[in-house]
Amino acid sequence: MSLENLKNKKGFFSLKPSSKDDILKAEKQLDVTFSNDFKTYTSMYGAISVNGKEITGVVESNRLSVVEKTLQARIENENFPETMYVIEDLAIEMCLILQGKDGKIYRYTPIALEYINENLLDYIES
Repeated sequence: MSLENLKNKKGFFSLKPSSKDDILKAEKQLDVTFSNDFKTYTSMYGAISVNGKEITGVVESNRLSVVEKTLQARIENENFPETMYVIEDLAIEMCLILQGKDGKIYRYTPIALEYINENLLDYIES
């Protein structure tokens, strides 16, 4: 499966694709570098809902905004990893799914950071 084929999955929903300028602005707001796959994903779909997951992106929707979710997580968690950003808020016991510029995916809670997937597509498909 590829990022391009996500739109063919049953129950797929996406928002407006993000522009390159908006992606750069979001990176500056968060002082992070998004992974290449996250940049490609959000430029294609904005943000998505698929496979029971709601993946953030560079969008105006506060609920699915990578900027809003990451800034909120930084306020609520003093040990939040500064170089990572929120790709999904599981809304269970302050559990978040994070990604770093290397593309690797982690499960974050205030007491632990656990590696779970190699890249965004692997996480979406898991």
